[in-house]
Amino acid sequence: CWLAEQVGPEGHVTAIDISSEQLELAQSRANLRGLSNIEFIELSVYDLMKLNRNFDLVYSRLVLDHLIDPPRALQEIIAIVKPNGTLCFESNAFSAKTSFCYPENAAHTKHWDWYLNLRRTSAYHVDFGIKLPQLLKQLGLTEVKLELAQAMLNTQYQREHCIFVTEECAKAYQKHNISTAEEIAELISELRKAVLNTDIQMAFYLMAQVSARNVNRP
Repeated sequence: CWLAEQVGPEGHVTAIDISSEQLELAQSRANLRGLSNIEFIELSVYDLMKLNRNFDLVYSRLVLDHLIDPPRALQEIIAIVKPNGTLCFESNAFSAKTSFCYPENAAHTKHWDWYLNLRRTSAYHVDFGIKLPQLLKQLGLTEVKLELAQAMLNTQYQREHCIFVTEECAKAYQKHNISTAEEIAELISELRKAVLNTDIQMAFYLMAQVSARNVNRP
């Protein structure tokens, strides 16, 4: 929606996701904002060339981090960018140390430790954003730039992210013997206290913001 607002009525956005549920949610948000310059397509990132079209800009946020074969996905992305077109990515630059809480809170620290341990059991790349610039250069892109951004969690809804993640990952935590149901319930209780304590500052983990140009494409 934000991209559609930036390009205005003369521009067009093609929104792609493999999840029909996510697309329906995005469509409903676009409708609420009165945006008609967005097309929603259900498609795998590995099949982007099936679109048979090219774009001035391709923007991807937290997609590559979840993939088993990011280089293959990047080749698909590069193939649909026009000559001299721009690619922008937001990707994880995660570590427990960068997702800080001050004063330090034991529940907050445990939440991220569990989350990192769970991610190590899957294909999820917790620090892919740091590796991405070199990979883009190897694939022939130029003007590769990396910026690191870290958001503070200021509203109660933002601060409750740690609770949402713990609840969402509860079954997986138990499956991989990271924690028990009782430990999860105890952690959520402690996290609720931390979220409501306005004297505690909470920060989200680092995000890598990577851009590049497709200058070398014929």
